[in-house]
Amino acid sequence: MILSGEPIKAEQALEWGLVTRVVEGDLLAEAQAFAATLAARPGVALRAALKAVGEGANMTPDASLRLEAALFGVTFASEDAGEGCRAFLEKRETKFRHR
Repeated sequence: MILSGEPIKAEQALEWGLVTRVVEGDLLAEAQAFAATLAARPGVALRAALKAVGEGANMTPDASLRLEAALFGVTFASEDAGEGCRAFLEKRETKFRHR
């Protein structure tokens, strides 16, 4: 696909695992729903995940594992991690502050 430059249909991209879903209809509403889902997640963990994927891809396996371990430590020590644990134990919705 990269070498030929030929476009593929959305269904083919889905079958090949290049996309996670195909949207028919209101794309803006789907994008806004996805954005709302991400906004409800702990920002500290989202940033750590993006950093692990983005930077880890260009590292040796050992270096990327060290990066993941360091990011886990930062994430686990965050206010949001404490809130997640408390919410779970109290059987309530989380109220992340993205700290």
